[in-house]
Parts: sequence; structure tokens; C-alpha cells
Amino acid sequence: MPVYHFHDGFLKYTCIMRKKYPKTLRKIKIEEELIPQRFLQASRGWIKYKPLLTYILDKNNYKSKMEKVKKQLKDTKKQLKENKKQTKKSDSDKKGGKRL
Repeated sequence: MPVYHFHDGFLKYTCIMRKKYPKTLRKIKIEEELIPQRFLQASRGWIKYKPLLTYILDKNNYKSKMEKVKKQLKDTKKQLKENKKQTKKSDSDKKGGKRL
């Protein structure tokens, strides 16, 4: 996933607010600017506002769509927990001298 989506363009390119757009964008590495934190914030924002957008766009199917979203979020949460456990195990194995 391109990390450029999760940097703060309005802080880096303040001229945008005056309708003056940069001709080029500087490269951003994933390690820069707390990209993972911004990704998390963007994800939370989407989760927060998706119900309103869904209601506005499709009132008739709102409840069924939100039930589907809830299930997907639960599934994602389970997967994230599993990934976190695997990462911790891998990290502890590496510290103990074991290689996977």
C-alpha cells in the first residue's frame, strides 16, 4: 500500500490551502512521520464515519450493511490479535537465539 496516503499533506504543503499545488512530491518512507500511527487514525476515522455515509447513501439497506461491517470488523480484530501473538512469539524466539 502506498504510504503517501497516510502522511499529512496539509502540514507538508501548506500552499495547498491557497490553491497552489506542488509540481512534485517528496518521497516518504514508511519509517517517516509515524506512518503506521496515521494509518491507524485514518482507519478509525473511516470506521467512525462509514455508518453515516452508508445511511445517507442507502437508508433502505443500512441495517444489513452495518451488520456485515460489524462481522468484518470482528473478523479483522481476531486476525490482528493472532498476528500480534505470532509477532511476539517470533520476536521472543529471535531474542532467545532461536531462528524460525
